[in-house]
Amino acid sequence: MSQISKMLPDFRSGKISKEEIWEHIKSIQDIRDIREFLLSAIKLNDAENLQELLVGQYSDPSHFIFEIMQNADDAGAKRISFILEDECLKIEHFGGNDFDLDDIKGVTGIGYSTKKKDYTKIGQFGAGFKSVYAVTSTPRIESGNYCFEIQDFMIPHEKKILPTTKKTTIIIPFDNPRKTKDEIIQLILTCLENLDYRSILFLNNLKKVEWFYGDAEGFLSSDIKTKDNTHDGIEACEVTINKSWPTTENNRFLLFKKPFDRFRYIQMAFKIETKDNLNKIVSIPSLETAVCVFFPTLHVSDLEFLVQAPFKTTINRERIPITDKDNQELVNSLCWLLVDVFPRIKAMGMLDIDFLSIMPLDETYSGDSPVYDDFRLTLIRLLSGNEPFIPKEGGGFTTTEMTVIPSSEDFRDLLSKKDLIKFRPNHAWIERSIHRAEARRLLDFFNHSMSVNIFTVRNLIDELTEVFLQEKSDKWLTRLYTFFLQRPAYWRKDFEKNYNVRYKPIIRTKEKEMIAPFDDKDIRNVFLPSDRPSRFSTVKPSLLNNKSTREFLKELSLRKPNHYDELMKEVLPLYKKPDTLEMDDRYIEDIKSVIDFLGEAPPKHLKNIVDGFSGAFFLHAYNPTTGITKFSRSDDVYRNTDILQYYFKGYESTLLISPDLKSSVENLEILLSALGVRSLPRLIKFNPNLSDERKKQLRGDCDYRGGVSEEDYKLDGLDNFLQQEINLKHSLQLWNILKSLVQVKRSFYAERMFQGFYSYSIPYHTPEEPFDAYFTNRFKNTEWLYDKRGELVKPGEISCDDLNEGYNTDFENFEIVIQVLGFRSTISQQLPEEEQEILRLGKEVGLDKLKAIVDSKKDDEQEASAWEPECDPDEAESQEIEYVSSLFPGEIIDLTSGQSGNNQHGGSPENEPSVLLSVDDKILYQIGYWAESYVYKLLKDEYGAKGSLIENDDGFKVETANGNTNIEVIWFNKNGESGIPLDLQIKDGNDEKYIEVKGTTSTDETVIPYTPREWIFAQEKYQNQSGHKYSIYHVTGVGSKINVRYQVIKDPVKEWLKGAIRIDVVAIQIA
Repeated sequence: MSQISKMLPDFRSGKISKEEIWEHIKSIQDIRDIREFLLSAIKLNDAENLQELLVGQYSDPSHFIFEIMQNADDAGAKRISFILEDECLKIEHFGGNDFDLDDIKGVTGIGYSTKKKDYTKIGQFGAGFKSVYAVTSTPRIESGNYCFEIQDFMIPHEKKILPTTKKTTIIIPFDNPRKTKDEIIQLILTCLENLDYRSILFLNNLKKVEWFYGDAEGFLSSDIKTKDNTHDGIEACEVTINKSWPTTENNRFLLFKKPFDRFRYIQMAFKIETKDNLNKIVSIPSLETAVCVFFPTLHVSDLEFLVQAPFKTTINRERIPITDKDNQELVNSLCWLLVDVFPRIKAMGMLDIDFLSIMPLDETYSGDSPVYDDFRLTLIRLLSGNEPFIPKEGGGFTTTEMTVIPSSEDFRDLLSKKDLIKFRPNHAWIERSIHRAEARRLLDFFNHSMSVNIFTVRNLIDELTEVFLQEKSDKWLTRLYTFFLQRPAYWRKDFEKNYNVRYKPIIRTKEKEMIAPFDDKDIRNVFLPSDRPSRFSTVKPSLLNNKSTREFLKELSLRKPNHYDELMKEVLPLYKKPDTLEMDDRYIEDIKSVIDFLGEAPPKHLKNIVDGFSGAFFLHAYNPTTGITKFSRSDDVYRNTDILQYYFKGYESTLLISPDLKSSVENLEILLSALGVRSLPRLIKFNPNLSDERKKQLRGDCDYRGGVSEEDYKLDGLDNFLQQEINLKHSLQLWNILKSLVQVKRSFYAERMFQGFYSYSIPYHTPEEPFDAYFTNRFKNTEWLYDKRGELVKPGEISCDDLNEGYNTDFENFEIVIQVLGFRSTISQQLPEEEQEILRLGKEVGLDKLKAIVDSKKDDEQEASAWEPECDPDEAESQEIEYVSSLFPGEIIDLTSGQSGNNQHGGSPENEPSVLLSVDDKILYQIGYWAESYVYKLLKDEYGAKGSLIENDDGFKVETANGNTNIEVIWFNKNGESGIPLDLQIKDGNDEKYIEVKGTTSTDETVIPYTPREWIFAQEKYQNQSGHKYSIYHVTGVGSKINVRYQVIKDPVKEWLKGAIRIDVVAIQIA
């Protein structure tokens, strides 16, 4: 019995410690005695499946290859060979330390490692060698003075000692009963063939790995060239990794190595390639950038370079517990290494756009990287500092704060460095390669994550001042015109004026002045040179020698001057200020010139002429009471008629066309009509400042959210007129004015004319409550009418039958005047309202036409009642047609000529505007309600998957598994038409969605009826940045079980603005 065997009973009884036993280890036999003692204890505790315990933690059975390489590297070996044979794998490593008794203890023990206290070694667990049992049961080791075979996973059996060689040999017989030899050979061969640069790049000693199998062989080797190891303790070297299988590969890396503590270090490796005789750092595919703990782990870093650190890992060395305090400290140190690397890369001449492009730029990443977020934050802080790391055009570097990135590369050809410094002192263009496709992510990073100045077309337009442009040559101007020729959005009429070059002084004239092509009214300031003499500003002729300039000016609609130009540029400016004007021959000639043009004006110019001269002090006017004359705008002047002369008598605040002007111009009426000069007193709007009590009275009982507006109206001159003594002539003149005001309006607008309005807010709606306008009350409460007895009375004191015979009552909207002014009722007016309306309509249309209308209505009712759905909405199939946002072609399309069918909810008959809709509203309501029920069912199906549905009067709520009822669907028309411009609303916590449902029985309808209130609601959502929450559900095939389809159009206002939706105007109202 050996000495160790004698000591074990005392260890078991606690008389001696394990350390005392290990101190007496002198041979392999001693180790064997201890391992047999351990094995018996394991078996005594029913731990029979020892192999599964030892190797089951590895996801890859060939993982032992890396464990053997690690052991060889720790032993100081320079080269390792894997010789794959039919019966075994023979492994030889050279140049390292031979096995000693501590090493034998390590490979036979469980949880014992000779490297626990040696931080320069890779292995720390003592379990790595056990991974060989995935393919063998009896590994054999020959090294130095020892030769032994391990049986039962931990029992060393000493063999005959071979002659000492300068290598260590490990023989792995393929005797694992769980795998066939062919399986073992294939998985080992696959592992060896797939070894790549990451398998050797970060090892301390091992420089070559080679393998042999029959006629096949391969190797992986590293060649290190030291670059610099004297800067801040950071060693930088160039490493070339050569691989011979399956093809020859040579990968070069710039490796930075920095101490972490006295024993350990961290590393960072960048792949480099030679381009144009220059070393450049290039990207490593993210799938290859695993976080390394000497060998790759299963953690993909999502970086485009490699990082290595002595992280604590799981026992199988595949995972890194990132929450571990020591590991977090290592990540922090790696981030600081990146900070240290930047100036080194810069000094080496490799800090360029390509290098910056491989940095962690994206806010999101695909994997479970334990380092990406920290590296990205470090990068942002580093580039936000005062150290210049951004390559600038022409060489050198600048800081992020002083970097300017042109939004388009051709800015650089337009603006020199001197120009840029003038606009942005001390700033510099970023290096040109930022515009390459490969640098797109870097450009996005600068745009969204850094405070980099982006120089846009708008910035350029801001700088296009007269002073700046005056210094530029004609050649430079032609480049500017070429630049904008390629960007038509910035000079088209519909583009915002602040950034529209139409209104910037970009045109050089023959007098060498810089002026804008158009003024703020879009009237030309400059013209092309003309053959005849002209007082207009014209383009400098030499500029037109350039083809791009000619094309740009043509696209800009510059041309030679004409009559229109003369009026807008020469005549109109004279009447901007009234103080210097005189009633002379020149003025009369100007009046006649405008009248002549109005007779010949094309529509595209007519509006500009009318708008221009309406806003100018172009009309000579006077006050009949004071005799004062002045030049006035058309909106401030009335026509000089007898009735207005009489009406405004004694009123000092009005102006009529002067008699001199009236008598001097024969066709003056043409001008007055075009400029909209009034022949009747105008209504003047004002704020009545209603009392709170009055506003509450108008609102009634409602969910009041706040006032919006108040508007009331006075009739110009009425107060003055009513203050005078009113005789019959006086009264008849006022009656005729009132008659003229109402009879030119449709009944709806005639009634509104007499009203003021108070608007206020309630949920989903802004009601407008009418009240009698100020001037209406003046008419009602003043004695200004004469009855048949010749007495002066108020309207409310007589009926219309009692009016003096001098009043003309045969005019349009007479009934409205009687009603609004409060006349007493006549006999017919004492009938019920419905019968009064029947009498009125009968008088209007006549007996024959009335009969025809009644017969037509009966036919329509029969047609309306004929529609019956094939099934209920709950029985119909749910089939969605994906909405694809595509733009209309350039030509104009007449939507009203399309198939707008008379069976669409809210739609119109074919080729007939919706205001003439004749189909009974009942059928439209049925189709609409069916469509809304169908969408309601879709929402129930969708939200039913999220919890239990609780139906209520307005829709349903969703009760989730945790008892919450934050989700609610409201169907506003569930119990009848609500009048709200919305059909469904979805509330999910603080989030809300809005749905408008449109249904049609047609299966291919593309025209969707839409009310103004619905469109206004959609516009409000768009303007409030919540347009994405508003959708139209367009249901086709309404009533069908199998042909029903639906399409969801999100944010229709946005779709309209970009041209994917067109609005069909079906009716307009004119005065």
